[in-house]
Amino acid sequence: MRIIFGLLVCAWASRLLGGVGGDVLLSKTPLDSATDERLYVAAVRSFQGGHWGTSARWLEVFIQQHADSPRRPLAVLLLGQSHFYQGAFKEAYRVFSNDRLVAGPLADEFLFWMAECRMGQGNLKAAAQIYQELLREHPKSSRITEAIVALANVSARQKNWVEVVENLQSADGVFQKYAANNPIDEVVLEGRLLLAQALFERGDLLSSRSTLELLPEKLRPERDWRRRLLWARITAVESKLNGELLNQALLMGDQLRTIAEQRDWGNQLVAAYQLRAELFEQKSDWDRAAQEYSHLLKDGLPLEIRRRAFLNVILLRIKAGDTSGALSALRHLQLQADLKSMQPLAECMMGEIHLSLYRAGEGNQLSLAAACFENVSAQERDISLQARALWGLAQCYLFTGHTTQATESMQKALRILKNEDIRARVQYRLALEDSSKGIHDAAILGFQNVRTNALREIPADLLNAARFMQFKNVLAAKNILGGEALLAEMRAQPDASYLDMALLTMVQAQIDRGNYHGAKSVLIEFGEQISTSRLQPIAILEEIRLLVIKRKWTEAIASYDQWLKDYPQHQKRTEVVFDRAWALAQSGQADDAVKSFKELIKDSPDMQPAYMAKMWLADRAYNSRTNQLAAEKWYKEIRGATNCTSSLRYRAGMMAGRAAMERQGFDDARNAFTILIDDDQVRMKYPSVHVEASFALGDLTMIELGGAAQDQIKKLTQSTNAFYSIIQVNPTNAVAARAWGRIGDCCLRVSGDQPGYQVYAKTAYEMSLAVAGPVPVNVRSQAHIGLAYALERQAGGQEGGKVLQESVDHLLAVFFGRHLKPGEKQDPYWRGQSGMIVLRLLEQLGSYDAALKICAEMEEDFVGMRPRLKARRERLQKLKDEQP
Repeated sequence: MRIIFGLLVCAWASRLLGGVGGDVLLSKTPLDSATDERLYVAAVRSFQGGHWGTSARWLEVFIQQHADSPRRPLAVLLLGQSHFYQGAFKEAYRVFSNDRLVAGPLADEFLFWMAECRMGQGNLKAAAQIYQELLREHPKSSRITEAIVALANVSARQKNWVEVVENLQSADGVFQKYAANNPIDEVVLEGRLLLAQALFERGDLLSSRSTLELLPEKLRPERDWRRRLLWARITAVESKLNGELLNQALLMGDQLRTIAEQRDWGNQLVAAYQLRAELFEQKSDWDRAAQEYSHLLKDGLPLEIRRRAFLNVILLRIKAGDTSGALSALRHLQLQADLKSMQPLAECMMGEIHLSLYRAGEGNQLSLAAACFENVSAQERDISLQARALWGLAQCYLFTGHTTQATESMQKALRILKNEDIRARVQYRLALEDSSKGIHDAAILGFQNVRTNALREIPADLLNAARFMQFKNVLAAKNILGGEALLAEMRAQPDASYLDMALLTMVQAQIDRGNYHGAKSVLIEFGEQISTSRLQPIAILEEIRLLVIKRKWTEAIASYDQWLKDYPQHQKRTEVVFDRAWALAQSGQADDAVKSFKELIKDSPDMQPAYMAKMWLADRAYNSRTNQLAAEKWYKEIRGATNCTSSLRYRAGMMAGRAAMERQGFDDARNAFTILIDDDQVRMKYPSVHVEASFALGDLTMIELGGAAQDQIKKLTQSTNAFYSIIQVNPTNAVAARAWGRIGDCCLRVSGDQPGYQVYAKTAYEMSLAVAGPVPVNVRSQAHIGLAYALERQAGGQEGGKVLQESVDHLLAVFFGRHLKPGEKQDPYWRGQSGMIVLRLLEQLGSYDAALKICAEMEEDFVGMRPRLKARRERLQKLKDEQP
């Protein structure tokens, strides 16, 4: 591409001196004008002969000794070119730059070679600026066409194909005009090849072909090879529309490889292997593609080539399902000393392969994956790779149930992640964790963040999943309007992805909020638009659910029968069998329900609905009060079933204890409650069960209170310890208030034989009433009444009347609702209890008018108690009349 202007001068100088050649030695003798002439001509001849080192030395001497010579600009130009051809681009640039101001008519040549030096140094930006300066300052230069093609070359190396086309394609542009007159000029050939490549890269295959066809049949070997490569690439793209062309492209690739091997062209051979590998990938022949890339793993090839080849071989082995081959390639990569920087990436990829093998069912792979990810996350400085390892480690934690560590790892990854795809996946998984914990606001925001990343080309499947999960959490947060807006977005999607699930979820949400008409409308839409959905059976079950809600048992049972007939192999079959049996029970067909539940247990003994059926049968026996042993037996079976859900097993454990209490099997009851209390999983995941078991154990001990005084204190201590353990865990809420009340009841129970415990009882009830958090009315009412009992037992001596009046005040507070907070309603049971007790105390105090007033009010409010209250009122009136 370069036209050496100095060769014209060399031809003239050779005529003066004849055939002088070789490596000319410098003379140290003084030079006269004739000698000067010989020095200059010798330098030019050395340049012409390609002796760049010699020509550079002669030219430097000439320039030093003849600074004012009119030949200086040309000598400087030849000196710079001599350095350039030796690869000394920096030195060449210095020569051109220092003498640029005195270049005279050679100014355009100086600029051109300065740009070429920058190209040689790899400084494309600086080279482009100088080429542009040449075009701007010297529009008539003979270097114009070369500069334009050189600029196009810079743009091509920067993958800026638009600029390549703009520089070379315009019909009235300098390049096309020059090409029309000089079709086989080297600069024109190079420019057309560049233009054809740019048009191909922009997807204009037809124009690219047309441009290649303008090239002559015979080209220099290297340029011809480039033309062949471009033909092959065009054919490869066209083969995506016409599969028959793919084999033709492969044949072209094979020819390119052969030529490169014969001529020992390293770079061209690499390009041939890369082309063939890409073509085999296009055929989904991952093994052959990996074999082609394997040729590029050899020592001596550029590191970047080897680096990409290793990655491609590994990824193709993974695509081919050859995980052992991928792991082998990764281990081979870790042994390459010159690719040490890739070893953390290799270890991270090994972790990802082990993780995928674990997902496929190879249980021993998870620890190997975690070890790889831990090594990379702890040592790697590349934050993107560290984030990738943290994400892998988080997935390992999720598989082992360590959600806290998984969340911490994901949050660390999110803080440093740059890769938008992985970032979106981490955000999605974090949002899923919030969703599973019921933290719907955080989950909604997390899924929205994933969707925001869609602007950065996040995969469509992840985007659609995030939208659906956002929709589910919006509905879970009771935001029906927000759910409708997201549902409208899903309806507008071309592929209707997740629409069937969304419609069904909306049906369930509408039913849950009691909007049965809205649910029916969505079910109709589901049936009309997505009748072929795999969720059709579930949609029918939601229709049956509407019948159940409306207590249309006959229709519901008939619908269940039809569903079981239509979908005999459906995965929800056992659940439907259970629901049908439950509907039979609700319709009054108890015997048929029992029969259906027992058949379900027999046919599917290890499935969840079978355990639910056992629970129903156990509850029926328990509630009958006639067969507690049978109930307890069912409950124990459920509690011991390890494949039953935890919530059902723990409820069964509680009920086994209660059933034992009903038959006064106190040791069995204590054992059942103690098992639940000592279970760490109950304490962590089901705190309400743990609390109820503790209450039940305390209540059980209260029942056993009695007998000798020493035994009473022992049982009292056991009971109060059980209740106090609850308070320690929940010191400021309603549970604590309830537990303090129970402690007060225990102390009050033994205070008849142990008078000192009256004070303990009073203190416990006061602690119950002092709990600041929200406490149910019934718990506060019971504490007031318990406190009234404790005060009554303390009443005696001179202060007895005052203490008794204090007791009455607590009872009246419950009766008249003075202890209620705004918006609270009285508990009828405790109001009645407080009224009966206060009547007794008011009679004891002689406050007959107050007692008569309470009695009259109770007669009006408690119809069932009227006969007793009437007799009580008559007696109070008589006592009042007999007062002195």
